[in-house]
Amino acid sequence: MKESVVKDHYIHNILPRNRVTDELHIGARVATEYLLAAMDLRPGMTVLDVGSGLGAAARLAATLYDINVTGLDLVPEFCEEARRNTQDERVSFICGSALAMDFSDESFAAAFMLHVNMNIQEKQKLFNEIARVLHKNSQFAFYEILAGTRAGEMVYPCPWAGRAEDSFLIAPDDLENILADAGFVIEKKENRRDFGLAAMERRQADYPEQPFVNLLENVRENRCAPWQYVCRKR
Repeated sequence: MKESVVKDHYIHNILPRNRVTDELHIGARVATEYLLAAMDLRPGMTVLDVGSGLGAAARLAATLYDINVTGLDLVPEFCEEARRNTQDERVSFICGSALAMDFSDESFAAAFMLHVNMNIQEKQKLFNEIARVLHKNSQFAFYEILAGTRAGEMVYPCPWAGRAEDSFLIAPDDLENILADAGFVIEKKENRRDFGLAAMERRQADYPEQPFVNLLENVRENRCAPWQYVCRKR
């Protein structure tokens, strides 16, 4: 998807949802805490949040683990909102593309990502770039929506894309090949479908719009599912 299309979609369709939550992924804070707990985070580490959105995950990570977090997001309005809502000096936000990060090689001791890859067609470029900015032997953890066994039957719009041609779901096996090519070794992986279903069903009343209704149905029908991975850069 063109970056201009991504920006327009999130500004007009997703940003208004911050009246409910500033965590835009399935399971919100519970999912964030679960992902962070799977990592080896230590006080003082410099960590990258890829696709930081409105900043909740970055702020939570800094608070729970006493780490310094840089959030990177493509949408200027998201970065502005994140900065307005952040008083923690350990957390900062930069507007930019995850496909061409303005960071030196080996700038970060760890990285995490939540619900970002669905918008990005150039997945090898994405994971290569994340690997580039990480120290050797650093962890990269992510919680992402991946293609299910019935991905060809996906119904749109969904929260990340209004049309099928703007969505780039990938199957776990294909993603794992890309991770290996980028220099990552998988330490842990987990299908979080059951967790995601329960989380969305609890919050159905808060998300009556069609994209969220479709997402719930897509996960129920095994067209897609949230997965969690913890990897390490070789």
